[in-house]
Amino acid sequence: MTETTGKYADFEGLRERAVALRREGLSRRQIRDRLHVDNNDILNRLLQGEPAPEWTKRPNAKDDLREKARELRLQGMTYDQIQVELGCSKGSISSWVRDLPKPERKRTREESSAIGRRGWEAALQRRDTERQATKGRAADEVGEMTGRELFLLGVALYWAEGRAVLDRPYGGRPFSVRQDVPQDALPEDES
Repeated sequence: MTETTGKYADFEGLRERAVALRREGLSRRQIRDRLHVDNNDILNRLLQGEPAPEWTKRPNAKDDLREKARELRLQGMTYDQIQVELGCSKGSISSWVRDLPKPERKRTREESSAIGRRGWEAALQRRDTERQATKGRAADEVGEMTGRELFLLGVALYWAEGRAVLDRPYGGRPFSVRQDVPQDALPEDES
C-alpha cells in the first residue's frame, strides 16, 4: 500500500474538519476556501454523506407549477387541459404527473373514433367541393379542346416528366411529332 504524501496526507483529519464546517452551515465553496481544497473529487469525498444546509438549496423554479399540475391531474384533467391552464410544456407536465393515474375517459374509444370520422368526412367534403369548383373554373378558362390538342398536351406532359427524358428513343434531339410518333397514332383532325 502506498502512503499518501502532500497536501491531503491527513485525509481523515481533513474530513473531520470539513464535516464540522458543513454542520456549522457552510457551503461547499466556503469549505473549499477555508481548507484550501482545490480538487472537487477530494471535496466530494470529504463531504460524502453530509447533507447540504437548507440555505444553500435552490428552490426549483417550477415547484408551484408542479404542485398545481399534480392537483389538476388528480381532478381528472388531461395533459392538454393542464397545459392550457398552466401555460407550460407537455413534456414538463408529463414528468411531473406520470406516476399519477390516468383520468377516466369521458367517451369510449368508439365514440371518439366516430367524432373524428365525422370531422374528417366534413373536411373531405369541403376539399372535394373546392376541387370540383377549381376544375370547373379551369374548364371554363381553357374552353373546348380538339382531340389533336389533347394528344399534344399529353405528349408534352409525358415529355416533361423527369423519367421520360432518360427513355427518349430519339437520343435527346428536339421532339417532333411528325418524325417520332407513328402517323397512324395521331388522331384525326377534328376541324
